[in-house]
Amino acid sequence: MNFNSQCRVANDRHSAGAAGFSLVECLAYIAVFFVVLGVAFAAYYRMDEQSRALTSNSADIVRATQAGERWRADVRAATNAVQLQENQELRLMTRNGDVSYFFRDGAVWRQGTNDRWSVLVLSPVKSSAMQPDARAQVSAWRWEIELQTKRTNTTTRPLFSFLAAPGTEAGR
Repeated sequence: MNFNSQCRVANDRHSAGAAGFSLVECLAYIAVFFVVLGVAFAAYYRMDEQSRALTSNSADIVRATQAGERWRADVRAATNAVQLQENQELRLMTRNGDVSYFFRDGAVWRQGTNDRWSVLVLSPVKSSAMQPDARAQVSAWRWEIELQTKRTNTTTRPLFSFLAAPGTEAGR
């Protein structure tokens, strides 16, 4: 056996051992890759859940604000004294007819004299209270709403408060 053939035999043994080590090393890298991938997916799904909650909260804020602005417009349009009925129904007399707001079955409803059916203003609502707000110069009304939350571990409550003063004729 000459020197070249001895080198080839040694070289073949070395490359066979390196290939075995390379396979174990490759399996270790694959395992690390899957661990990192699992952590990344968990972080993604947690972020996705938080993003959906934020979108839902912002939609609730928009719906409550729109309902509050509609209520304020109706209170400002009142031409006679605003009446709060015993069943917590707020009755407003306007030039276009009477408008009533009431809270029933976890929702706030609005019904006009000319309307055959009540219109859903805001849902789902945990509590709703419309009450006079004593002011020195003006008779004002306050509407406080608490929306129902879908999450049980929330740290903040979705509370909204709207304030409106009836028109000049109703303010007397």
